[in-house]
This record gives sequence, C-alpha cells and structure tokens, in this order.
Amino acid sequence: MKKYIAILGITLGLSNVQAQNIEELMRYTQTEPLGTARFRALSGAFGAVGGDLSAISLNPASSSIFNNNQLAVTTSIYGSTNRTNYFGSTSEERLNDFDLNQLGGVLVFKTKKSGAKVNKFALAVNYEKQNNFNDAVSVKGVNPNNSIANYFLHHANKNGGVSAFDIDSFYYSHVFDANQNAYVEDYGFLANYFNTSEYAISNNLAPYIYQYLGETGGAFSFNDQQAFLGFESFIIDVADNYNDSNNRVYKSLVAEGGNYHQEHSIISSGYNGKLTVNGSISLHDRLIIGVNLNSHFSDFTRNSKFFERNNNPLSVNDRVKRIYFDNDTHTFGNGFSLQLGTILKVNKFLRLGASYESPTWHKLADEISQKLTVVSGNNLRELQPDVVNPNLTLVFEPYRIRTADKLNLSGALIFGKRGFLNIDYGWKFYERMQLRPEDEFEEQNSSIGNTFVNSKQLAVGGECKIERWSLRGGYRYETSPYIKKSLMSDLKGYSLGLGYNFGGTKVDIAYSTTSREVAKPIFDAGLIDNFTKNLRSNNLTATLSFEL
Repeated sequence: MKKYIAILGITLGLSNVQAQNIEELMRYTQTEPLGTARFRALSGAFGAVGGDLSAISLNPASSSIFNNNQLAVTTSIYGSTNRTNYFGSTSEERLNDFDLNQLGGVLVFKTKKSGAKVNKFALAVNYEKQNNFNDAVSVKGVNPNNSIANYFLHHANKNGGVSAFDIDSFYYSHVFDANQNAYVEDYGFLANYFNTSEYAISNNLAPYIYQYLGETGGAFSFNDQQAFLGFESFIIDVADNYNDSNNRVYKSLVAEGGNYHQEHSIISSGYNGKLTVNGSISLHDRLIIGVNLNSHFSDFTRNSKFFERNNNPLSVNDRVKRIYFDNDTHTFGNGFSLQLGTILKVNKFLRLGASYESPTWHKLADEISQKLTVVSGNNLRELQPDVVNPNLTLVFEPYRIRTADKLNLSGALIFGKRGFLNIDYGWKFYERMQLRPEDEFEEQNSSIGNTFVNSKQLAVGGECKIERWSLRGGYRYETSPYIKKSLMSDLKGYSLGLGYNFGGTKVDIAYSTTSREVAKPIFDAGLIDNFTKNLRSNNLTATLSFEL
C-alpha cells in the first residue's frame, strides 16, 4: 500500500516534472467547444445568434433569445490520432471515448404588458465539459547525443549541487549503525526506523531517505529526491573532482557513445468541467444583456513510462545499459470565472454581439509517485537490476493559476425562419496568464511574456432550415499562442451537422474535426530534445432537447 506524504513549501522544483508550470496553464486555458451538437456543428460560431444552451457559454445574452423553456442533454464519441516524430522515427496512437458532455436547461419569462421596457428575461443552468483529457501518446526514436542521465544530472548539479551525504544510503546506514541514538534529533523518523523489524528484514533505506528528503528539504525537496533516485540507481555518481565544500559536481554512469534508443508512453485521462448559472434580460426586444457565474472543477491523471537502452561498448567498469523510469501525476482542483455579454438586434436581418470572459482562477493540487529501475553491466556480465521504488505519493501544497481572459465580437445575418450566418472574431490574452503565489513562481511568470503572444480566433457557422430539417456547417481557426510558431501551429477545424424538429422534441447530430501540430520535450529539464506531435481529433455529437 502506498504512503502519502505532504511536501511543504515546495513549488519551484516541481516545474521540472511538467507540473505547476507553463504546461499547466496551457492545459486549462486552451478549451474546446464541447457543447451541444448544434453548437459544435457551427464550430462554436454562435455569439450573435444565441438561442442555444452552449451558446450561453460563449455569450451570456444568448439565453433571452429562447422563446420557450428548454432542457437538453448531449453525448459525444471522441476520437483522437496522435502521430509523433522523434529523431526521424514515427509512432501513432489512436484513442476512442464515449462521454456525456452537456446537460442543462433554461427558463424564459415573458412580459405580457405591451410596451414594457423589459419584455423578457431568462434564467439558465448548464453543465458542459471544456476539455476531455483522455489521450494516448507514444514516442520512439534514437537520440544521437543525450541520455536520460542528463535529467538526473540537472537536478544533482542544480543550485550549487546536492550534497552526496544527503543522497547516499550507504552514508546513512553507516552513520546509524555506528551510533543510532546520536542522530535522532537531526534525522527524526529516519533514525527511529533503524529500530524497527522492517529494517532488520529489508535492510532497505531508499524509501525512507526519499521520504526524508521530501519532508525536510524545503523548496528544493523534489530536486533532492530526483538526484537521490539517479544516485541510488547508479545512473549518476560524484565526479572525480567532487568536493562537498565547494565543488558538488556529478557525472553520468550511462555507457558513453550516444545512440540512445528511447521510448516514452503517456496515457492521460480526466476532464475540465464548467457549471454555469446564467441570467439575462431583453430590453424593448432589441438589446439583450447577460451574465454568467461559472464554477470550474477538474481532474487530470497522467501515467508516464520512459525507457532507454544502448548497445555501447563496455569495459571492466560497470555502466548503465537500460533504464525504466515511471512517473504518475494526479492534478485536481476547482475554480471560478465570470462572463458578460450583450446582443443587439439592429434590425430583423442583422444582429451584433460582444462578450468578455474573465480569467479562470483555479486552485490546484498535485500528487506524484515515481519508480526507477536500472540495469548495469560490464564486459563480463550483466548485473542484477537496481530498483528504487519509494512506494509513496508526494502531495504538494495547493497553488493557484490564472488562465487567459477572452474578448469576442460577433455579427449575424438572420434570414427569417430559413436560417442564419454567424461570424465570431476573438482575442485570447495568453500574455496575462499567471501562476500564484507570485513570489514562488517568479521565474515561470517572467517567462510568459517571452514565450506567448495573444491568440486570435475566428469561427464562421451557418444554418439552413428546410421544413423540419436543419442543415449546418462551420469553420474554426486559431492562431498559435507561442512566439515560436514551431512549438505550436495554428489550429484549423471544420464541422457539419443535421437536426430534426419533431415539435416539442429536437434531435441534433454533428461531426467536427480539428488538427494542430506541437513540439515539446520528453522532460522539462536535462533531456529536452523535442518530439513533434500531430494531433487530429474527430467528434461525433448527439443532442436531445425538449421544449417545455
């Protein structure tokens, strides 16, 4: 059974395991239009049209476009294809998933008095997913120069270097065997552990040193733990000129010669959901004003498995041949945001819309567990594996993120009961993202302005009604939020849909597809060679709605 330990005061070091960093901000800022089938069929281009439960999530004024009370529920079949390229080697992973991604209703109140200033107001509650985190990525290739050893070297040599006395299990056991009681004050539970039967049976200090470093190392606890993993498994060792006073330098014990075959498998799951409470009023059947109060909740799990091997020549000295490094991450939390929106009916043919979505203020927490297995050998034989398995979960202090806010402008041509054409153009302000507390994330926050630009977003969608049938289509385009376009390409998406009105009941279906290419490193430190990933997502969505 795994133990859970709290790592107090640790935030800075964690950025090197792809958590509490820029990637976290992007995960919650880049949302998808995972709403009703009608909304998806138009690629989310609904800002000036309204009259759809998911359109409320874009423009809060949309609820007062409804003429009747309505309930809707939506399900989706989500499919993704990830094609990766790493030093010329390609891999592909496919994933399919079924999900309930929208449920909500709206109540419409009309004023019967002729000439009243407020001719209608509406109240709505709607839940929908903003992200589906279910994903699978496989990366394979031969790295000509860099080994995973560089990851552990980065942590061991960081901030003036980790003291070898802090990460050497032989040192701890030697000290305690010589004088157990003398170090109880300095080493706490670690000292007491020597008096247990568990130590007498296993004679294995590794899990307890890993825990000890996490509980006492302060801001660099995680950094020390990564150095310990590499040192205890014989991936790294002190350099020949190491001096604990003024030259804490480490070296790699991986067989030299390059051409390291590396594989990285990532399985992700989870969601980012939004519950919206909406209110809007219609003034003189011409100007509509609305507001949303949004509650966000998320759960994200990632299982990462890294493997490296080499066939480089060996000597009488032991050198690492194979490495298996597992990292499991769980991020969860909640947040809040608000939205303001308006729709102006210029005349019966033209509508204009505008909406603002505030940043989402998330409060998140991370849990991480790790395991490392290393196989070494020499020119005579292969050694038994060195396994460092702390068998515990690190629980980090909660932290806060502020996602990008968004401004959207819309225009729609209304063709009576025959249909409409809507265009949305928006800006998402990535430069305003932030990690908090600010003093603990100063380095990451200062890099945001040097990494990101504000993104522009275009969505065009139309609907044509033929008796009880509705035919729909849409196009979506988003510019890359990165200054370096090689890190993330522009996004393009297309959609089609069909609806049928039975009277009080409507059935809608939609198909949508998007594609985008990203480049990212396997690890954020040490082993930072990029692989490219071409992600294509395909969604089939169905909505059942009832007028009440």
